Amino acid sequence: MTGMSITSGPHASPRAWRARRHRAPVWVAAACAIGVLLGSCAPLPPQGGIEVGAQSDQWMVRWDPELRTPISLVNRSLAGAPGSPGTVAVDEAVAEAAVREVLRDRALWFNLRPGLDDFRVVRSYTRGWLRYTRFEQTYRGVSVAGAGYEANVLANGRVGSLEGRYHPGLSLEIDPLISAEQAESRARALFAPGSPSQGVPSVQFENENGFRARQVLTIIPIGQRYVLAWGVVVPAIANDHARVYIDARDGTPIGRQMVGRIEPR
Repeated sequence: MTGMSITSGPHASPRAWRARRHRAPVWVAAACAIGVLLGSCAPLPPQGGIEVGAQSDQWMVRWDPELRTPISLVNRSLAGAPGSPGTVAVDEAVAEAAVREVLRDRALWFNLRPGLDDFRVVRSYTRGWLRYTRFEQTYRGVSVAGAGYEANVLANGRVGSLEGRYHPGLSLEIDPLISAEQAESRARALFAPGSPSQGVPSVQFENENGFRARQVLTIIPIGQRYVLAWGVVVPAIANDHARVYIDARDGTPIGRQMVGRIEPR
């Protein structure tokens, strides 16, 4: 099982992690898109990915060796110049529809089950003439922490590539037995003065879902199992805050994620 790391020591905050990931200049993205057209700029997945497909296939696919679902798809069939200075990026709705068409046409690659498995847009932005759209994986409407794909769509509306991770075949109860308020009370107690908050492991997800609400219900992959959890934001040390994940069925603390300073409501 992959997609989340748990450590007992400090680590870079999700905000810093996202900043590092998205600060590449426009010309780098442009060069990569041109490389996609030439078949030479395939995204590099984590170690263990397996490339399949003949050179003439439309998609070059790399697979997660454990989950057996794609971690990278690169479109080989794009033709024509992807864009040039002054080219306008495709509209957000058009980009979303294009990516969903790719996912729908290749549902067997992801083992998508209608009514159970889906994707939800959590972020969309442009760099030059490229549109980047981030999709989170959902199971019965609940987000799966750290799972989903980021797609880049060219100015002609064609999907250039997708990178991420997808957990297939999920089967768990999604009705919490404790409320978000109860989870928040539990989390606040962990960070009260003199409490052993350091005993709660730090977590960092491979792909950030972009949670914005102070209370979110999510599914967290842990080892070979999946846990329904409340992610609640509480004051931590100094002016910093932490999103604490509490098992939504039995109230057990799962992990904490520093989220920095948050303006008062």
